[in-house]
Amino acid sequence: MLGVLFTSILRGMPIDQDMNMYAGFTDFVNLYSVIGGLAVTVLCLLHGLIFVTLRTEGDLRDRARKLGQRVLLIALPVLVIFVGVSIIETDIYTVRPIITIPLTVLIVVCYVAALVLMRKERDGWTFLFTGAGIMVTVSMLFTALFPRVMISSISHSFDLTIQNAASGSYSLTVMTIVAVSLLPFVLGYQIWSYYVFRKRVSGKEPMTY
Repeated sequence: MLGVLFTSILRGMPIDQDMNMYAGFTDFVNLYSVIGGLAVTVLCLLHGLIFVTLRTEGDLRDRARKLGQRVLLIALPVLVIFVGVSIIETDIYTVRPIITIPLTVLIVVCYVAALVLMRKERDGWTFLFTGAGIMVTVSMLFTALFPRVMISSISHSFDLTIQNAASGSYSLTVMTIVAVSLLPFVLGYQIWSYYVFRKRVSGKEPMTY
């Protein structure tokens, strides 16, 4: 659903001059958003399977690697289709083509490299390239949107931007303080959880409760 909703924003929503949105079902669920949702699902599934190969061994790792190769072969044409439909349905390749086109090429390079490395059983490098592919994809889409937050399908003069959709100064200050205060705890928890699950999982280890 995240991919469906985000690609709907890229395509544009019916936002009027008063910044009110009157969206129906087809504004959220349409051909473009379904393709975008499928692309996000496939890429996240692929990244998760590569992570499984890093954290398991034996038969489970082999099965995850084989399934990952199949998913990657599906992901590449899905990405190509998504790019093609994006050219037709959105303006992300016309607003900043100097940035978005090279980044799109870089995304394809990341996943082609991941496929080659996966076949060589270089799981760590494969994980790095699939992660880079996701990060570059997100960066490319937000770069194409900037400074817009939501696109109006009625008129671009009604687009929500970081200027007209921003909260007040006091709200932004409070949110910044809260975010900066909680960030160390979030990072600490992530580091701790990664440390706890740093070893590979195998079927030979005894199960304890």
